Amino acid sequence: MTKSGPASFWDNFRLQAILLVGLAVAMYSHTFLMDFGYALDDGLVISENPYTTQGISGISDLLSKDAYQWYYDQFGGEAELSGGRYRPLSIITFAIEYELFGLAPRLSHFINVALYGLTAFLLLQLLHFHWLDRRRGLAFIVVLLFLVHPLHAEVVANIKSRDEILSFLFLTGACIQLFRYLKGQSTALWWALLLYALALLSKENGITYLAILPLAMGFFGRQTWQEALKKTLPFIAVAAGYLLLRGEVVGWGSGKMDDILNDPFLYASIGEKYATIFVVLLKYLQLLVWPHPMSYDYGFATFAYATFSNPKVWVSLLLHVGGGLLALVLWRRQAALAFGLLFYLITLSIISNLIVPLGATMGERLIYHSSFGFVLVVSCLLWRILQQPKQPTPLMAAVLVILTVAGAYGGSSRALDWQNNATLFLTDVETVPRSIKAHTAAGNEYINKYLGRAQQDTQLLSQALYHFHRAEALYPAGRIDSFDRELFLYNNYNNQGYIHLTLGQLDSAALAWKKAKAIKPFHPKIQENYKALGAAYYRRANALAMQNNLPGAIDYYYLAVEYQPEESSYWYNLGGALYTEQRYAEARAAFEQTIQLNPNNQQARQGLNAVNQILGN
Repeated sequence: MTKSGPASFWDNFRLQAILLVGLAVAMYSHTFLMDFGYALDDGLVISENPYTTQGISGISDLLSKDAYQWYYDQFGGEAELSGGRYRPLSIITFAIEYELFGLAPRLSHFINVALYGLTAFLLLQLLHFHWLDRRRGLAFIVVLLFLVHPLHAEVVANIKSRDEILSFLFLTGACIQLFRYLKGQSTALWWALLLYALALLSKENGITYLAILPLAMGFFGRQTWQEALKKTLPFIAVAAGYLLLRGEVVGWGSGKMDDILNDPFLYASIGEKYATIFVVLLKYLQLLVWPHPMSYDYGFATFAYATFSNPKVWVSLLLHVGGGLLALVLWRRQAALAFGLLFYLITLSIISNLIVPLGATMGERLIYHSSFGFVLVVSCLLWRILQQPKQPTPLMAAVLVILTVAGAYGGSSRALDWQNNATLFLTDVETVPRSIKAHTAAGNEYINKYLGRAQQDTQLLSQALYHFHRAEALYPAGRIDSFDRELFLYNNYNNQGYIHLTLGQLDSAALAWKKAKAIKPFHPKIQENYKALGAAYYRRANALAMQNNLPGAIDYYYLAVEYQPEESSYWYNLGGALYTEQRYAEARAAFEQTIQLNPNNQQARQGLNAVNQILGN
């Protein structure tokens, strides 16, 4: 390339780096400039995590326990998701933040954005100086399109997803150091191994780089395949050490997977499972090409079980298998394009459910690593179609401007949905109307909105009730009696009962809470619910008594003592209403129960004496 004119930009690493890092910060600056808080699993990992909120003193627990162990311990359960979750490094950063600043979501958002900008800087360095050093214009395009892809909004705007950012960041750094080692810097290998270890401690999917690294050395490092494999051996040793550590901490087997919310393929046949997986993989591709609409959840029953008669399954198979075969065909002639295809497929493998069951159908954050391979492929195609022999054309520049503006707007707009649970849950439930988790989360959020308003709007409770009913209807009935199913149904019925009670629908509240009691008869919340229901029936009975509607009042007094049999005043008022209605035998039983509960109630004794005189006792 020439060193003057427009082409000079494509060689100017410093200018490109400033532009890309500035763009990263500009895209997501509102996450720390506005009042963004915690959302989704941020509470599980940060604000509610007793180990994180111990600060530095909690680091030993974070290193020696499953990432969600404290949550499982609340229910006396083991790891709910397959294989456990051992990714302590990102959570340790939250513990350090807490030690220094307490709960500070704005700071945490700023750090996520800064790390995303640093990722752009390191990725540009890797491509500019090592992988694509002969096509530096292409290197810039790859990083630009990766940076502005809207599907990364979740990774940046969801604080908990720092594990994804750190993993890719450290892996990129490890690749830089590895290629410095290939160019003669012997100490760089140790830095590469250290960064690789940090990547694994950030998230497990760094394991896939045991295949990526030799491919990168073969394609871009001018190494023979024998040399590349030999130089990968130290990384295999690091990975083996990590796996041993991980096994000691979270165990060697799979976690409990007996519930549809933890295993979306639980009720699928083998054929349905793998057909559905390929439909999901096609959905990933669709979101990478056209990232709209997006959602934080794609759990059961967002995807109906598919069969191999579904055309989407075969389209997906054709694209993924065909992509692998195309990479082999282009192996020598188009190294970057072939590498991009293989990078996508290899990193996709660990999140596909084909090899490791994830406990989830899919997630936008999960495709973060693989999106680099996708963007590399797209960039190579654009470069080949639109470039001139020596420099990118004005047409390519125009295409890049359009893609950058569209991507930056899409990512920035999507990040707004992650402002807090309310904005996220109430937006995304419309995107995934068949997700049980999305409906449950939306229902809970409508209750929170109702409770948080000075002028309470019962329409919010009606909307909450709709979502709880939808979640219940989507949940498969009684196929496996699991702890998780019981917990889900108990919470669902408990919430339904609360809403009905608040809306004055007492009989519906009673029905919902009886269902909850049938699931967990000794849960302490049951007695609280019944106490509130008894009080509501008692108030309604008193209101009817004031209107001289004693028969109606008696019906509600009976309901009041059914749900709160230990309340003596309820029995006394029931006795008084029965006495007035000349139902003396029932009145005597009510007065006797009153005295048994409260022997000092003289009015009840007088009433009992009067009834006994009338009945001749």
